[in-house]
Amino acid sequence: MSHQSRISRALGSLILLAGLAAPSPAVTIHVPRERPTIQAGIDAAAAGDTVVVAAGTYYEHDIAMKSGVTLRSETGEADCVTIDAQGRYSACIMQCVGVDASTSITGFTITGAWHANGGGMKCLGGASPTLTNVVFAQNISDYGGALYCSGSSPVLRNVEFRENWAYLAGGGLYCESSSPTLTDCRFVNNTAEVDGGGLCARESSFPALSGCTFSGNTAGNSGGGMCCHDDSCPTVIDCTFTGNSAAAGSAMCCADDSSPTVVGCAYSGNVEDDAVTASSY
Repeated sequence: MSHQSRISRALGSLILLAGLAAPSPAVTIHVPRERPTIQAGIDAAAAGDTVVVAAGTYYEHDIAMKSGVTLRSETGEADCVTIDAQGRYSACIMQCVGVDASTSITGFTITGAWHANGGGMKCLGGASPTLTNVVFAQNISDYGGALYCSGSSPVLRNVEFRENWAYLAGGGLYCESSSPTLTDCRFVNNTAEVDGGGLCARESSFPALSGCTFSGNTAGNSGGGMCCHDDSCPTVIDCTFTGNSAAAGSAMCCADDSSPTVVGCAYSGNVEDDAVTASSY
């Protein structure tokens, strides 16, 4: 073989290897036009891909997210797509297990779920998805009527928790050993029979809240708006607590060596005297 032929073959091999190493271009998958269900769309997606869901109501549950996948409704607004579990017992609508920070969910209403931990959604195993323009409405659980977090740090932007129910703690959101970030979120008319009508933080959780609203939430024991227990230290900035009720700490209750940082918050119409917005025992 001539020297020139060897060079040509070597160059050809390098070009082939470069082609094999090149990442696949991101694709957009449309539901139901290209895939019949939301889960089927996610199953067909790889990291970097986007699954776009057409307007309507989808009767699905136990949807498993993937790392790096963007899931969004076609308008990106919560009233565009509803995912409804129809009150099915032991059905969590969406599961985010170990998904990384490049995972996002935008523009959905999640409703009608009933599950032991997290009716609407659960984040487990270090999950850190970003949720934007999402409404959790009328979901039921023992812990975290709408959203349950364990060892995870999701980012929530413009997320509403409305009329969710927990038999034990966290009518809207329950977090243990977790550090969720919430910006401009709303907790409205959620109920926990024990602790944290809107939000309950336990087991060294460090939620960070900014510009959030707690309105009309109820807890049978402590923290009508929110409660923190077991060395949990939320940061609560520029939040509003209105018309919440509980036996202890209608707006907020912190106990068991928990130390919140509260800055610029407003309180009105809570069942207790508004001057007593946080109690510790």
